[in-house]
Amino acid sequence: MKTPPRVALLRGVNVGKAKRIAMADLKLDELRVVYPGTRRYSLGPKIDVVPLQQAVNGRTLPDKHKVYQPIMMKVMATEGAKLAERNVAVNASFQSTDYWAPDAWARGKLDLTILREKSAVTMDWKTGKPKADSDQLMLAAGLTFAVHPAVEKVRTGYVWLAYDKIETDVYTRADIPFIWQEFVPRVKRMEDALANDKWPKKPSGLCSKWCPVPKSLCQYSGKEG
Repeated sequence: MKTPPRVALLRGVNVGKAKRIAMADLKLDELRVVYPGTRRYSLGPKIDVVPLQQAVNGRTLPDKHKVYQPIMMKVMATEGAKLAERNVAVNASFQSTDYWAPDAWARGKLDLTILREKSAVTMDWKTGKPKADSDQLMLAAGLTFAVHPAVEKVRTGYVWLAYDKIETDVYTRADIPFIWQEFVPRVKRMEDALANDKWPKKPSGLCSKWCPVPKSLCQYSGKEG
């Protein structure tokens, strides 16, 4: 089966160093510079300037999701190379590794990464109600720093689609020890539980509807039995 080409999108025609990052560091086959105009033209071999609407193939969301279109287009218009739906991982030394590698210690899926020369934006699409939870944003920042060594600052955010709202946090490389110190004890508890086959009961927002464990085995469950 033929491997599909690796493509990134940039916003703005002055691509400069961001172009070199996208083409070299990300080993891309093509580069498309996105701008809010209407004319498509070439900047050089395998580098095209593309109208934003054409970059998304002129497609719109299904009727029930069209209300999300404006905020999604706003996010996609942000300057930088767009990298979507990526599986990333780090090993126990917090270095980037393959998602399914035996030494993978923490894994994550980044919905959208917008990569610039020394900074990045990572966004997570949310269709539910806004709630306070910075853990996922913190982990996304830690993973982004590991995968992109040149990045010095990461802005992470939730895009609350139904509420036309974006909430963000900002992390720098100085925050990396703090980020992983937050997660190491949690992983240690999971490792201990696995080693001893003892799993302490803990309530969460998923208990009542989604947990398959019956009430006879856990008081927090919403499942009869």
